Amino acid sequence: MAGWIKLHRSIREWEWYDDINVRITFLHCLVEANFKDKSFKGTLFPRGSFPCGRDQLARDIGISTQQLRTALDKLKSTGEITIKSTSKGTSITVCNYESYQDDQPASNQQINQQITNDQPASNHSIRKKEGKKVRTTTTNEQFTPPTLEEFTTYLQESLPKINPEWTPERITRASQLQHETYTDQDWHTGGDRPRKIKNWQTTTRNSMKYQKPWNFGQPQQNSTPQHHVTEFISYE
Repeated sequence: MAGWIKLHRSIREWEWYDDINVRITFLHCLVEANFKDKSFKGTLFPRGSFPCGRDQLARDIGISTQQLRTALDKLKSTGEITIKSTSKGTSITVCNYESYQDDQPASNQQINQQITNDQPASNHSIRKKEGKKVRTTTTNEQFTPPTLEEFTTYLQESLPKINPEWTPERITRASQLQHETYTDQDWHTGGDRPRKIKNWQTTTRNSMKYQKPWNFGQPQQNSTPQHHVTEFISYE
């Protein structure tokens, strides 16, 4: 299989990017999709689509059939792909395929320029998944950090859905610490490659879902005495 696909760096802002099974499934679909209309066993599969069997597709990607089924359902729910079952198998179509591949081959000069150019574009398009809606944002778009009250209210609503151990008292303590951390970092993520936070709700939810609720308040008392150890938590 020859050729190439276009993949903008803004995919890092994609809502499924941190879901490894969904990410690799979608990338595999981009690579497998037909560059031009192609017939397979008497059935025409248009450009941007391809035939597959789910068991074989799961093996090709390296995940279980159930993991593949879940990943495909998520991709369908946000309008990344469509799936059609036929008597001869399953057909998957990548929506907006033209965004990832075009008919005009790029010259070596154009390719090298894309690779070596380190100047940020003045604006770029980022797909925000709300069905099939697309919006355009610019790098000059003003980000307004949430107040502590807004931050806490959001966590009070979202964290108990992730883990029922998140009590209101624990959430209040956690939100104060997390909000202070983000403020000190000028609303950038932590780690070796900090990035400007653009969607604080998604970033915060993804960060907090790995935290242990009982680190932010006394756990339920057991009949057997236990030694308590203070844990120091770092946030990214």
